[in-house]
Amino acid sequence: MGLRTMQSQREVKGEELLEIIGAIYHINEAMKVVMSYDDEAYEYLTKARESLIYYLISQVKDYE
Repeated sequence: MGLRTMQSQREVKGEELLEIIGAIYHINEAMKVVMSYDDEAYEYLTKARESLIYYLISQVKDYE
């Protein structure tokens, strides 16, 4: 694999990881809003956040 190809893959992977981190942030913000009045929505958001965190961890482990 050439240096340029590896660098491109790292840039794409880095952008993907940043998008996932951004999504986790927005889910956390949504959780703050719904936590006091919608238990079901809070549970869905919790599961979504956990899923993204596990995915993020797996991608970072694969990246090393």
